[in-house]
Amino acid sequence: MIKSDEYISLNEFQKFYNERDNFWKNIYDMRMNSVVHKYDKDGDMNLNKNELKNYLSEQNLDDRNVDYFLHGKRHLTPKQFADWEETLPNLLFPKMKRK
Repeated sequence: MIKSDEYISLNEFQKFYNERDNFWKNIYDMRMNSVVHKYDKDGDMNLNKNELKNYLSEQNLDDRNVDYFLHGKRHLTPKQFADWEETLPNLLFPKMKRK
């Protein structure tokens, strides 16, 4: 909370941004945890090709490039998935066109 001395100190800015960043990090972590738990059918806390395809289909994204995207890897870890998921939709996984 900013003091009512009519000034904002560097420390106050830092505190504000740290609290805000921690809040959003916690929200994002909860979301990723929820997504991985929902789509991880084999319980290994990684998403394999089939689990990733299910996720993409439910998001109305084209899943035809999953094999190319994973480059022979069998799974995405939750961290890898979260980093990648921020880029969706993209050229490799565009929104599916309605027929």
